[in-house]
Amino acid sequence: MLRPEQDLHKCLISSPASLIAEYDESDLLITHAFPSINDSILRVTQREENPFSRYYYVCVFRIDPPEPAEGVVVPDHSHIGNLISIALSIFYGKRFDNHGVIESHGRFSMPLLNEVAPAMQYYYFGSNNHQPRKSLSIELDLRNCKPIIDFLTKKPNNQLKHTFFTAGKFYLSSLQSVDTDMEKAFLDLVTCGEILSNYFQYSEDEIYDSRLREMFERLAGKQVDQKDVELIKSRLYQVKARFNLTFKKLLNEHFFDKTESLQEFTRLTTENIESCIKAVYDLRSKYVHTGIDFGHWLVPHRNFMNEIQLRMPVVEDKELKKILSKVPTYIGLERAMRFALLRLLHINNVYIHAELNNDVDKNREPTE
Repeated sequence: MLRPEQDLHKCLISSPASLIAEYDESDLLITHAFPSINDSILRVTQREENPFSRYYYVCVFRIDPPEPAEGVVVPDHSHIGNLISIALSIFYGKRFDNHGVIESHGRFSMPLLNEVAPAMQYYYFGSNNHQPRKSLSIELDLRNCKPIIDFLTKKPNNQLKHTFFTAGKFYLSSLQSVDTDMEKAFLDLVTCGEILSNYFQYSEDEIYDSRLREMFERLAGKQVDQKDVELIKSRLYQVKARFNLTFKKLLNEHFFDKTESLQEFTRLTTENIESCIKAVYDLRSKYVHTGIDFGHWLVPHRNFMNEIQLRMPVVEDKELKKILSKVPTYIGLERAMRFALLRLLHINNVYIHAELNNDVDKNREPTE
């Protein structure tokens, strides 16, 4: 019999980044799908990074087939390719695309290749090029991805896993849309950060500023019904405050050491990070309420690869001008989001890289 095994499943993924070797463990194989010897165009475009760079990889895994019975629907395992793509994109800081299953339940399927844009204008971004990301400096070797794959395949489903992959879905969506829709890519990163911020519990002293705390004290002094006070507090979601506090928690000193920015004065620093993160959420709110066009302000200058704005934006709206002057460029926010995602795992005892650690973490109790 030449038919494939019923419990063997294969999906096709791709990336503009070139990775070497393969991941080969009992529960998962990730290996190269090489272009045909006659496919001269694909072979030429793979030689060096360019707008058409694309490398393909096959993921092979086993899942027991369901017992055949009337009414039993054969499950679709294409979502496994999505999870692998999310895990790899965050781990390496590179874009990955899932093209669906090509073999499953003893049947063959056509890959979905039309979802990949024919050319990338930002092929030189750290998320697309052929170089390891400066943050954490993880070499583009498939043998290195064992920590993140173990988290995907061996850790039980819990709040940490749910938060990581839900937030990671928007991180990857951002990498996939940045070439065609910069504003969507930005908003996807903000959504990723919002999901991360909901993982943590913050005290009232942390999320309420001094004016709110004073207001609650005055209400308490006037013998207002405590139920009314609690109702007010329940409506004060303080999303922006949670967003800012989460990045304070997850960005450590090593985040600021290594960047793709080419000049010292164009980088995110410990001095400017808080105002930059606050501006991110202010810009998101401004866009949601007014629909302003801002995507072109987030594109870094290629000669600087700046993570922060190089000049004062020329816009009539004074409030928008102030926000845009502080908001990071796309590559600055993307780098912060990737680091935060990986450090979320690290502080929960999922070891990824030594630079995700700091002195505070040495005595941290696991929160899983």
